[in-house]
Amino acid sequence: VFVFCERALARQRCIGALLRRPKKGACRAAVAMVKAFRSALSVVSASCVFCRFRGSVLPRATLFAVPSAALAVGIHALFATSGAQPAPFSNAGSAWAMLTMVLGALIGFRTSQAYSRYWEGATLLLQVRGEWLNASSSLIAFCTSDPALQLQVATFQHQLVRLMSLLYCSALQQVCLIADEALEVIDMTGLDDESLLFLVETEERCDVLLQWTRKLIVQNMSSGVIPVPPPILTRVFQELSRGLVGAKDVQKIAEFPFPFPYAQLTAVLLFVQTALTPLMAVVIIGDPAWSAAV
Repeated sequence: VFVFCERALARQRCIGALLRRPKKGACRAAVAMVKAFRSALSVVSASCVFCRFRGSVLPRATLFAVPSAALAVGIHALFATSGAQPAPFSNAGSAWAMLTMVLGALIGFRTSQAYSRYWEGATLLLQVRGEWLNASSSLIAFCTSDPALQLQVATFQHQLVRLMSLLYCSALQQVCLIADEALEVIDMTGLDDESLLFLVETEERCDVLLQWTRKLIVQNMSSGVIPVPPPILTRVFQELSRGLVGAKDVQKIAEFPFPFPYAQLTAVLLFVQTALTPLMAVVIIGDPAWSAAV
């Protein structure tokens, strides 16, 4: 009784400590500590983002910037050795500024389109994953608890999980740019050699795997492994279908690139800008270091 009373009192003290409003000094110290931690974390994350090269645009930008800077320094050296001075072009600065403005508008438009396509693809992939995961978990929950059918239930669940793993892997293969070996799946237990050979040779693997999954569900429904009413089981088929539609939408983003006229015009203007910028820097700026920096 004494131990029970001590534990009850300790529990009441803990609950009271949790519900009690902390002191202002402690709150201020805690807030200051959290702010300091967030500021340090932001500095570390900013430095990591700045020094990261994977997925960065700096290496490709350097391929354009370094030759332009070298060309500007070379032109300055050529004028310095010959003793001549570059003749200023009439309205050269205005023409260069107009070209830069048009190029900036095109690059901004392409960047906005690329970001919207990226965000749409990421959203659709998460929706596909959620739909198929919900369908799989529902099917596992719908299985019967009859002891006489536990072997059939285990067989159905193993086959279902492996088919869904292959289905999601096939959906990722249609849109990703990495090697197929980087995508992990569960083993191929439950699939015969003839089915695997047909799956390797076909181009629409998602459609085939989804059809196999539907056929597996219908067979186990008729055998009593999934003893649920058809209206409830219809939701699973709807989730599987919505997942396939989302996978096709992601495939649309991967198969239809940015329009070629816009891409060609942007590339041409980039090369023109790369060739004209050193000349304009030499004409406008007299110092070789500043010309190379521009």
